[in-house]
Amino acid sequence: MDNKKTPITERIAEEILKAKKEINFQKSKAETDEEVKGSYNKIIGNVVASTFRKYISYILNYYGYDYRVSNVNAYIKGYPTEWDLIILKNDAKETNTNVYDFNDVVAVIEFKTSGLTDKDIPSQFNKQFYNLNSIFNNTGMRIPFGYITFSETPKLYEETKKYFDDNNKKDGTTFVFTNYNKLNIVDNIYYKDCIYSDKNDFEDYLFKLLDL
Repeated sequence: MDNKKTPITERIAEEILKAKKEINFQKSKAETDEEVKGSYNKIIGNVVASTFRKYISYILNYYGYDYRVSNVNAYIKGYPTEWDLIILKNDAKETNTNVYDFNDVVAVIEFKTSGLTDKDIPSQFNKQFYNLNSIFNNTGMRIPFGYITFSETPKLYEETKKYFDDNNKKDGTTFVFTNYNKLNIVDNIYYKDCIYSDKNDFEDYLFKLLDL
C-alpha cells in the first residue's frame, strides 16, 4: 500500500488492523490466564488511541490549522472527567500534567476499539455530557464531544450516532471505521473487506467536528 496515494481513512484502518493482527497472534500463544489475555486487549486499546492521536495531529498540521493534541488521558481544569484526547489551541498552557483550561479546549474525544455492545450503553457517557453541559452553563462555551470507534455493528452505531448528535446539539459527532459484523469473519481481513461505508472520510469528519 502506497501511503502517499492511499486515503488517510484507509491508512489509519490498515495500520490498526496490522497491529491488531500481530497482537492477537501473540495473545493466541499466551497463557490461558484471563488476566494475561486481558492485558493484550489493553495493548490493542493503547495502539488504537495512539494511532488516532498521531493521525489527528498529522491532519491538523498538514492543513496548517493552529491546533494541537493533548497526550492520551487528559483533563479540563475544574472538571474531573478524563478524556481520551483533547484538541487544543496551539498556545494552550498546561495547568498541571495534561490538565488544560476550558478556554483552550477546542473539542474532546473518546475512542472505543470495538464500539458498543448494547443499545443502552451510551448512558455511560452521561457523566461526560454532564460536565460539558456544566461548562456551557457556567461559561456559555459549548465544547463538541467526538466519539470514534474502530468497529461497530450498523444498528448500534446508528443509535449511538443519534445519542451523540442529540447531546452535542450538532450533527456528525461520531465516526466508525469498520463494520464489526464483517471485521470478525477472518483474521486476515483488509480494510476494503470490512469498510463501514465507502462514504466515510476521517478528514471530513474531523473538520466538521471542529467547525473548520
